[in-house]
Amino acid sequence: MDAELIGAGRTQETHSSTSPMWLYWLTYIGGQALRPYWRLSLVGDTRGIPRTGPLLLACNHASFLDPWLLGFTFPRGIRFLISRQWYFRSGPWNFVFRANGTIPVGESPSRTLDAVCEALGRGETVGVFPEGRISRDGRIQPFRAGLAHIAARTGSPVLPLGIRGNFRSMPRDRRWPSPSTIKVHVGTPVTFPGAPVARPPGRETSESFQAEIVRQVCRLAGQDGRADEILGATRPRTAATPRNTSSATTIPSP
Repeated sequence: MDAELIGAGRTQETHSSTSPMWLYWLTYIGGQALRPYWRLSLVGDTRGIPRTGPLLLACNHASFLDPWLLGFTFPRGIRFLISRQWYFRSGPWNFVFRANGTIPVGESPSRTLDAVCEALGRGETVGVFPEGRISRDGRIQPFRAGLAHIAARTGSPVLPLGIRGNFRSMPRDRRWPSPSTIKVHVGTPVTFPGAPVARPPGRETSESFQAEIVRQVCRLAGQDGRADEILGATRPRTAATPRNTSSATTIPSP
């Protein structure tokens, strides 16, 4: 399953940001028995993880395993975003995703944004992979827009995370994970200046905020030099070289 986060999809059902997470917690309990297989651990600024209140997680995405790796190690339940393509793939898959409390991305960016903000408004934790899809080579890809707007609107801190060893264990073209040392590195929470705010934040402030998240995630994932490459590639282009806007939106923007 490719846990892509896209901005358009089917309209059969509303978002399930209030679905119970009973299967998530059963998986968490069972997952503790799997941690030795990967020598899986949570490291870094673990004491700085907010134990209560809204929290938005931003993590690199190099393996199908990533949601489970976070779920097995993180001390709070996480509602992950997932594409509606996967959410409605079949009855059994839909049951699994509902029971895990996932939030389907689709219908419209504004509805997805509302669902995320509602979950954060209840003091929950929402996990996103800002790259939008699993990396093909393990390198962190440019982040798509939306993190800053969610953080500005809700006042929720964004906690950067970096997973190391996930790509080595199970790249996207492998069917079964190999034993490997995997560590989830925890960064420092970042809060949008002046949040919560009623109006969409300015472009310069938003880009500065997102750049800080990019730098932390790259550092935590062991790819420090990648941040400069990403931020350099995503700087505003001139009118002569317009940005391609045909790709799907990972995290909804207004």
